[in-house]
Amino acid sequence: MKKVISILLVAIMCLGIFVACNDETEVPAGAKLASSSMLYKLFIPEDWQINQSTSALTSAQPAKDSFTNVSVMYWSASNEKNTYEAFEEEYKTQLEDITTEVKFLKNGTASIVGDRYATVDSEGNTDNPYDGKDYVYVAKIGKYFYKYHVTAILYKNSFYVITFTFPQDNRTTELETMEEATFSAFDQYSEQVTSILYAFKLL
Repeated sequence: MKKVISILLVAIMCLGIFVACNDETEVPAGAKLASSSMLYKLFIPEDWQINQSTSALTSAQPAKDSFTNVSVMYWSASNEKNTYEAFEEEYKTQLEDITTEVKFLKNGTASIVGDRYATVDSEGNTDNPYDGKDYVYVAKIGKYFYKYHVTAILYKNSFYVITFTFPQDNRTTELETMEEATFSAFDQYSEQVTSILYAFKLL
């Protein structure tokens, strides 16, 4: 009996080593894996902090006290809400419930994530293709405005929503002037946003 137990323990140890050695996660240079989900992989800059990592939500930020952050949310698309148009209407409805004022700056443009997988090889094959759309909007929450860059991905009847949040760097209170107002965080992290979107993977 002890021999059988020993053999089982050795087998379990070998299996653990095999799994560890066969982890095919390719972490981009200068990045680290933030997500623990079996559905997607979110890579963030090495110096960013991970706030939360579950199957349904991953979030991270440049520093502990930063209002700039990135998050990924996942949910299954229903029969009634399985298009980008339905997603957008639902999203706007949710925003109206939590914000004072909302102004979409542009809607439904081709996503950088969609572009990432729009390439084909010499034989016309695509690698893990999916589609995505970008939404950039400004919202007033409490006394201050925030700029959001939202990428909605529809893949295998599920939505993956990547949201980047940027705080307002001046305290303009008129919504009409927000398109001209500057958001230092939005500009400061633009290259990192691009790198995060390009590194994002669906499994």
